Amino acid sequence: MRQRGFTLLELLMVIAIIGLLAGIVLVAVDRSRGESTNQVIIKQSQEYQKALELIYSNEGAYPFYAPWAANNNRRVICLGDTVGTLDCLGSVSYGNNGFINPVWNDSIHNALGDFMSSLPNILVGTIPLSSPGYHRCISTGPDYSWNSVNSVCGSSYYSIWFVLEGTYQDCGPAVQVNPTFTGDDELTLCRLQSQ
Repeated sequence: MRQRGFTLLELLMVIAIIGLLAGIVLVAVDRSRGESTNQVIIKQSQEYQKALELIYSNEGAYPFYAPWAANNNRRVICLGDTVGTLDCLGSVSYGNNGFINPVWNDSIHNALGDFMSSLPNILVGTIPLSSPGYHRCISTGPDYSWNSVNSVCGSSYYSIWFVLEGTYQDCGPAVQVNPTFTGDDELTLCRLQSQ
């Protein structure tokens, strides 16, 4: 009696089905990873917000950076323990949102460090991010971007800017400023601000 094995066509079909299933699983895992990273960024931004509120409660003002006045309040302070000279939003352009290049400031980090055990940093895609960037102005305009016409600045105001991986992402309690904020990667620009 002759034993019959699998034909080449049957083996190729099984391999193709396994490959298709593996591809579907990998896409789902990658999407889940991106959503998890975005949730971490939102939570960490809220932790910065809580620390700023504690500073305001103690000091009666949010932390200040002297060169803001010299730059028409257009400077964003990068937050995070290890950011140093890296930009908050990597190579993403601030031009559409009225800012000049972000900077690092020790006095603001020291003030936040009194209320946070560590200042988190995040790497999204190929862009090193300190999520978020800190600014002492809020937007009063309908588009929520920053410019001198639709903003209020001072010791009683702040905004926390951060990006999420992917376009048109849910910013949680923050406002979606630019759903298609692109640089090296596709990102969504979000902002939390004082009331």
